[in-house]
Order: sequence, then structure tokens, then C-alpha cells
Amino acid sequence: MQALLTQESHVTRFLVSLVVALSLLLGGTAQANEGKFDKPLEQALAGMKADTPVTLVYFSARDCRWCTYWEQGLFKESASQKFMKSVASKQVRMVTVKKQSLSVWHQPDEFPAEIAFVRDARLRDGRVTDLKGYPWFSLYVGQTLVADSFEWDKDMLPAIEKVAARKSAIK
Repeated sequence: MQALLTQESHVTRFLVSLVVALSLLLGGTAQANEGKFDKPLEQALAGMKADTPVTLVYFSARDCRWCTYWEQGLFKESASQKFMKSVASKQVRMVTVKKQSLSVWHQPDEFPAEIAFVRDARLRDGRVTDLKGYPWFSLYVGQTLVADSFEWDKDMLPAIEKVAARKSAIK
């Protein structure tokens, strides 16, 4: 009986440690992005013209469960569907880059021709290595990266709304 209690105690401690480590890791990632794109976003908005293209690149994988949830609107407020119906979506072109599997790198031919500049900026040694999770979102004003995150509500949507508001205000 004592051995069973000791084993349960070790499992509980391990699970608590795992939860704490994941919280720190995810929290640290979110904090690392805070403010990182403020300056590029403000500079891009200041120089934006009526014909400046705004592109939201959505990075996905065929076997990514979270990507499927996002695409099918299974998150609490169907983020993708909500965005597609929004005024902002009329100002922002969304392009999907979907790889075959989470276990393989993005291939150059997965990038549509209209976002070759994204492929060229992100490829290192024939592969994209700078994405930190899936689904991943990158927002470009012209060819300038102004937001880059897996945090849709916290990072991406506010940036998209700022860009769309600025774009609609330009005459």
C-alpha cells in the first residue's frame, strides 16, 4: 500500500511539474512576442497607401488537430468564420500554406506564387524553421512582416483590425 501511495505521489509531482513547465514555456513565448511587432506595425501603417496589399498567411498542416479546429470553427467563437465575415477580411487577403504533416518541413512548392516573398524570407536551407507552433499566422503590409504568432485573439486579431482600420481610412 505504501509503495502505491509513493508511486501516485511521484506521478502527481511529475504532472504538476509538467503543467508548470508548459505554462512557463507558453507564457514565455507569448511574452516574447509582446511589443516585438509594435514598431514595424506602426511604421507600416504610417507608410501605407490605398493600394498597399495586406496579406494574412495562415500556416497549417494536414494532420494538425488544432489547425482543423480553427479551420472548421470548432473553437469557442469560430475564429476563422468570424474573421471571414468581418469587415477586416475585406481589407486583408488570407493565403493558406498547408504542409503534408507536422513531422515534415514546409516545402517551397507549398507557397502560392503571390506570396513568394514570404517563402523567400522564411526559408533557410530549404525549409521553414522559424514557426513555433501550429496553427501559425503572419500578417504582412506590403512585404513587411508586422505580426507573427499562433495567438489569434491576443496578437493577430488586434493587428489585423489596426491594419484594416488604417487601410479603410486611406482615400
